[in-house]
Amino acid sequence: MARKKKMSTSKKVAIAALALVIVVGGIFGFSALLKNSSSNTNVLNEYLGEDMTTQDLSQMTDSYAFLVAANSQEGLLSRKSNGSPKAGLAKSWSHSKDGLTWTFHLRKGLKWSNGDKLTASDFVYAWQRTVNPKTASQYAYIYSGIKNADAINSGKDKDLSSLGIKA
Repeated sequence: MARKKKMSTSKKVAIAALALVIVVGGIFGFSALLKNSSSNTNVLNEYLGEDMTTQDLSQMTDSYAFLVAANSQEGLLSRKSNGSPKAGLAKSWSHSKDGLTWTFHLRKGLKWSNGDKLTASDFVYAWQRTVNPKTASQYAYIYSGIKNADAINSGKDKDLSSLGIKA
């Protein structure tokens, strides 16, 4: 029969001290994390399983990029919790009786992150850039319902200003 060795008192104290350090350190680390996340209301932390490919809206193809974009950027419209549309960067919008012409009125004072003024022309540029075949956007087909979008994207129409988006 094997005889069990007794653990020395100094080993017991060392193990207990180490366990205490781990527990106390974890508590302080967790409380610091909670404190930082609750006091910095302008900070968004995203934990991703892999690197995003881009944050260029015309070039995005991976779900991580779309997730970050959805949580950090705003479009002309947004959605209420029930899924119905609500104002985003547009303060109001309307459409023609036939539904083919939509007009968006931007909120006043919109700015880019660098402080430059955000204008309707910026939206026109972004939509033209997405359908431009040189951009090679894999999601350009989403703009298919816009006048001349398919012709521009296929290269049949080289005039980006013929896209049915005006400022």
